[in-house]
Amino acid sequence: QQRERWSDWLWFLAWTIGSSVACVATASHIGATFDEPIYITRALEGWRTGSHAGLLHLGTMPLPLDVCALPLYLCERWRGTPFDLARDIDALLPWNRLGTLAFWVLLLFYARLIGRELAGPWGGRLAVAFLACEPSLLAHASLGTTDIAETACVVALVYHFRVSRESTWLRRLAWPTFWYAAAVVAKASGLVFGPLCMIVLEGERLLRQGAFRWPRWADLRAWG
Repeated sequence: QQRERWSDWLWFLAWTIGSSVACVATASHIGATFDEPIYITRALEGWRTGSHAGLLHLGTMPLPLDVCALPLYLCERWRGTPFDLARDIDALLPWNRLGTLAFWVLLLFYARLIGRELAGPWGGRLAVAFLACEPSLLAHASLGTTDIAETACVVALVYHFRVSRESTWLRRLAWPTFWYAAAVVAKASGLVFGPLCMIVLEGERLLRQGAFRWPRWADLRAWG
């Protein structure tokens, strides 16, 4: 049991570190996307002023961009002068993108837990490996944008909503509420994706409990 637990965590750490190194290497070699410069500008404004008005005016939720911009803001505070984004943007991009790795690790962690729930220890291990090699996810995890953050928060919501559905009041409501709020603050579309996922999961749970009784052919004939 103890040996299996250690091997499970070593597997998780190996794929997480390997994929994170790949993301860092990619982030340092590609230029800015269309929206990253304005994201950095508005997020730093938010840290300086305490207001998210700039990001919200763009229709962008603040959580992932605040996380990404926090190291830049701390560096500003340490050196005592703000960055000149027109001049420093290329140097700041790789550092800003590091914040996305926090959500990348979160995504792999909850993918592991969901895989274990569905198919045991190897289900969790393969879920981590498949996600860590998925090109589209790796590409998004190399950028300072919002997609990986929202995905991670929705996946965490799905896990806690499903496993805690018949648990105590605190676990049944507190954790799903927290992760739903995080998904919404990560990206506005989380407002829709969260309820859709919960409806599907609740329908699956009720179906397993026999709450839906499909009419048999004999019942249809008798009714006719």
